[in-house]
Amino acid sequence: MRWAIRNPTHFQIISTRSLIDWENSESLRRDNDAVRLLVEGAMLEAKRRNLLHSNDIMETQIAGRALVYGLARMYIDGHFAQWAMPGQTAEDTVQTVLKNYISSIRRAPVTLPEETI
Repeated sequence: MRWAIRNPTHFQIISTRSLIDWENSESLRRDNDAVRLLVEGAMLEAKRRNLLHSNDIMETQIAGRALVYGLARMYIDGHFAQWAMPGQTAEDTVQTVLKNYISSIRRAPVTLPEETI
């Protein structure tokens, strides 16, 4: 998200599939695969540690990717002039929305009674 905000032109180019030859760019596919593997690894680790609500890792990844992509497009396209939360900057609104998403997929940590600690 930070990268997209700081590099709006680059984000638009790499996220608009009609502007690049995706199928014939080995480096783009390789880099995209590396990012997907990092996210999948983080999700699998969270699942292993019982920190996710959902059992469907792929669905959770797609939802997260769609959210971040949509927020980046909204930011770059200037939508937050109308959509930013009252009293917040666009960046604050993005952070709030991302925190809400993480809260929605995160299983509440298990707390033990004090006498068992």
